[in-house]
Amino acid sequence: MEKELNLKILEELKQQGYSYFLGNTTDRADETLISLTPIKYNPEELALPAGFDSWYDFAENAVEMAGGVDGIKFIVLNNSI
Repeated sequence: MEKELNLKILEELKQQGYSYFLGNTTDRADETLISLTPIKYNPEELALPAGFDSWYDFAENAVEMAGGVDGIKFIVLNNSI
């Protein structure tokens, strides 16, 4: 299951101990879709797992992402690594 990222979902993930997202970007005709998988570990010094092209730190990016960015749709996948 997937849900569009919003501030409520972000706060729930923080309460569950998640601090980062792994992301997979897909360009569509009308928007860019970034599928996010919440993770609890810092991915900065590790190789990205197969199927992911970026990672995001909740402290640096998530509030802006949850508030919405023109032309980009952020989807949280209901699975974690």
